[in-house]
Amino acid sequence: MTEAFKADMITTWKKVPVQPTDEMRDAGNVHVLNRGTLFAAWSDMLRAAPDAPPESVPAELIQGLVGIAAGRIAHVFNGSCPDQVEGENVRDNECPACQILLRVDALN
Repeated sequence: MTEAFKADMITTWKKVPVQPTDEMRDAGNVHVLNRGTLFAAWSDMLRAAPDAPPESVPAELIQGLVGIAAGRIAHVFNGSCPDQVEGENVRDNECPACQILLRVDALN
């Protein structure tokens, strides 16, 4: 994820459980007299909640991935590039293709 996206997600989005915790119920109970009303409101709010916005991927990173897929940017295979022997998650810091994959990895 980009730093700007992470900062926006931290300040504007929060993951919440579908079923409220005891602490959440207690905090909400001070605003309503009937717990059933509270649960109904929580369920309705979850149904109405929008999905989190998708993160944008830099165009040059997408172009790099297309270059790898098309064979224009190749792995150097000096022992640390992803393959059937080393596995798909290894990276060689000196390899141009791996450098792109490392940038993709950093988004997650």
